Amino acid sequence: PIRFSSPPTIPLGSLILVTGVNGLIASHVADQLLFAGYRVRGSVRNAARASWLNPLFDSRHGPGRFDLVEVPDLAAPGAWAVALKDNVAGVASVAGSVNLHLADRDVDVEVQQELRAFFNLLDAAKAHPSVKSVAFNSSFWAAVTPEAGVHETVTEDTWNEKALRTTADQTLSAQEKGIAPFMAVKVKVERAVWDWVAREKPGFTLNAMLVDTVIGPILDPKNQAGSTVGML
Repeated sequence: PIRFSSPPTIPLGSLILVTGVNGLIASHVADQLLFAGYRVRGSVRNAARASWLNPLFDSRHGPGRFDLVEVPDLAAPGAWAVALKDNVAGVASVAGSVNLHLADRDVDVEVQQELRAFFNLLDAAKAHPSVKSVAFNSSFWAAVTPEAGVHETVTEDTWNEKALRTTADQTLSAQEKGIAPFMAVKVKVERAVWDWVAREKPGFTLNAMLVDTVIGPILDPKNQAGSTVGML
C-alpha cells in the first residue's frame, strides 16, 4: 500500500478519477488509492462489461468507496462532465493506446487521435477548480529506445529522438522500423501535453509517469488480460 513520508498534496478521503480503470495498470492504481484512504471513481467505455469492478473493490475495501462511470467516447464534447462532478480532486489518466504495431499507419494521425481525447479531459479538468493534480501515463520509450549494454542518463529533458528519426526514415520497411512508430507517438503526445500546460496554465499540477515493462499479479484474472510479460 501507498505510504506517505509527509502529508499528501491531496487530502486522504478525497475523490480521485482513474481513467480506463478496467485495465491492468489502472485497476492497480485504483486499488492502491483505495488502500491509502482515497475514494475512487473509475471510468470505462462500457459500464455493463466492466460491472465486475464494483464487487471487486467492494470486497477489498468496503462498499461506497468506489463508483463506476461510463465514458464511451473520450473525445466527445462534455464526455467528462459526469466523471468530474462531486469535487474530484485528482485525475490519474491511465487509458491510452496499447497498439505497438503502427509502422504501416500515419503516426501523426495516431497522435491527433490520442490528443483529441486527452486534451478533452485536460480542458474539462481545467474547468473544475476542485482538480488539484493530474497524472498521466506516458512511456519510458518516450525518453529512450532501450538497447542491451547501452547506458544512458535520462533527465526531464531527454526525448527519444532515435525513434522519431527511425519513424521518419522513408528508406526503412515497416519490419525494419519495428515499434519505433509507437515510441514516436509517445514522444509527440507527451511533448504536446507539456505545450498544452505552458499554453493553458491550468490550476492543477501535471506529472507524466514514464511506465516501462509491467510484471505482476492481476487483480481479476477472469476479467482482465495479462501484463507485458505475456509478450515473452
